[in-house]
Amino acid sequence: MQAEPTWFGPSDRRLAGWLHVPEEDGVRGGVLICPPIGLEYVNSHRALRTLAELLAGAGLLAMRFDYDGLGDSAGSISDPNRVQAWIASVGAAREYLQSTIGDLPQAVVGLRLGVTIAAASASASDGPNLLALAAWDP
Repeated sequence: MQAEPTWFGPSDRRLAGWLHVPEEDGVRGGVLICPPIGLEYVNSHRALRTLAELLAGAGLLAMRFDYDGLGDSAGSISDPNRVQAWIASVGAAREYLQSTIGDLPQAVVGLRLGVTIAAASASASDGPNLLALAAWDP
């Protein structure tokens, strides 16, 4: 299974994402995967990709993404207000995932600092309701 690359978020600061779509027609929900930052992201990339593939195999649309200023997303790690930008990145990713799956349930998996950013985003926004927030090695 391959990931489908996508761009989302503000038009002036596009965010990079990858959708892992189930091969069968029946998508049962969506899962947003929030990665850690820095070297932990590099070291966990394969595990997060494998998780997304397993979720898609179970009928869930899985989405991985790069935070604002990191990876393939617009900006730089040295830009100001990084934490706020990362929290906003999660909000934009959740909205994009919801626009893709409609009214189906949505969950978030966060690894290390990713779960902290995801929790901050969930508490700070009026975005889509979460069915679950899984903390992986917080």
